[in-house]
Amino acid sequence: MEKRKLKLSRIILWELVVPLFGTVLFTVLFAVLQKNYYYLPRGLDFLIQLFYNAKYIFLYASLFFFAGISTWIVLFARGRDAAVLSVTGVLSVAIMPMISFAVALLLLRNDISDSLIENYLYSDALCALENAARYVIVIFLTVATRIFYHAHKTVPTFKKPYISPRGVGFSLITAYSAWLIMTLCGIFFSGSVSNIAGTVAYESILCAGGYFIGIAGAIYAEKKIAVRA
Repeated sequence: MEKRKLKLSRIILWELVVPLFGTVLFTVLFAVLQKNYYYLPRGLDFLIQLFYNAKYIFLYASLFFFAGISTWIVLFARGRDAAVLSVTGVLSVAIMPMISFAVALLLLRNDISDSLIENYLYSDALCALENAARYVIVIFLTVATRIFYHAHKTVPTFKKPYISPRGVGFSLITAYSAWLIMTLCGIFFSGSVSNIAGTVAYESILCAGGYFIGIAGAIYAEKKIAVRA
């Protein structure tokens, strides 16, 4: 199986720069609107919640895309490059929500109550832990897939149709299935969700959509990040 060298600048772009820019952007928009809540025209206060939720949606989308990049790299790049990317990837997905909290705290510390600050901290810390766990699951199952193919003396593939469950697709399907099971177990055992059916449907749709975002990330890794060794 041919190994590829990686363009470090493009990994940094999608691992750090793009997630950081989007996270800070949505956080600043949310915080500025929250800070000026009483000056907002009637009917526009929904924008506060919109940008607050948009931050988490963006973090999810970034995680899905980067999971696809990482899956391709673990399967097809040199082992050393894959190991470095895996470690820095965990740190990246974990730190982004906490950067968001720091920005929100900086902008809102004199305008909201301590209890609301604690709620923001709890939400962002939980997001950081969940995203780090999800990324670790992706790496673990992708390494397991690579070992499986090696043991059976076959080569993982990634070619048209890219969405087929071979190689990269198989790793993403198993990882996202594990994500879904982990999330649903948390929902059932916590008992904090009233509409369980709706939440299950939402999480399932999220993972299904995330599969295609992950495939897009893998395609980007193959076309733009990797060069022949």
